[in-house]
This record gives sequence, C-alpha cells and structure tokens, in this order.
Amino acid sequence: MNASRSPTDDALRGIQAPRRAYVRRRSIARLASLGSLLVAGWLIYLMVRVLNGPVPPVALILWMLLAAHVALSAVVLWRLWSCSKAARPEPLVDPDEPVPARRQHQAFSGELEPPKRW
Repeated sequence: MNASRSPTDDALRGIQAPRRAYVRRRSIARLASLGSLLVAGWLIYLMVRVLNGPVPPVALILWMLLAAHVALSAVVLWRLWSCSKAARPEPLVDPDEPVPARRQHQAFSGELEPPKRW
C-alpha cells in the first residue's frame, strides 16, 4: 500500500537539506582536525623518544615529517572548515519583515547606567 505524498514534502526537504549538509561538513572537519592532532602528537612523541635514544639524527627526519604534516594539514583543514562555514544555513526570516539590527551590550553602550552598589 503506497501512502500519498504530502504537498509539503518538497518544501520540507528543501529546508532540511542545507542543515544536513552543514552538519555533515562540520563533522568531517572536526574528525579531520582530531586526526591531524593525533598524527602530530604521535610524531612529537616519536621525536622525543628518538632524541632520548642512541640515534638522535633520526629526529631530524621526524621533525621534517612533522613540519610537512602541519603545512599540509593547515591547507586541508582550512579548506574543510571554510566549506563548512559556507554551508551554514541562513535563519529563516519573513521577506516583509526588516532584518533585526545587532544589539550592542547595554552596559558598554552607555544606554544604561551602571548599578549603584555602594
């Protein structure tokens, strides 16, 4: 038995799709950041272990790997986080209603007097 489609199915799917893409891209960026930190931490751990061991010149190779990893991670993570930010859904507003202005903090704007405590 097939259920009939609701007339609002397409509209609801359009509302949820940007949120789903944003959450997916944000979680991918978070996992990539975590993975990058784990790899960098592991390389630092190995470098410290090698420096305390009998073959310190090998630590230079590990340092160069760490530098390359940080440079590559910076490029990749910047791209992932910028894609995540670009996919952030905009809040739903009524087209006839004006966009609300950002309010400043009332205590810093001079709009209100500070409380009299003494």
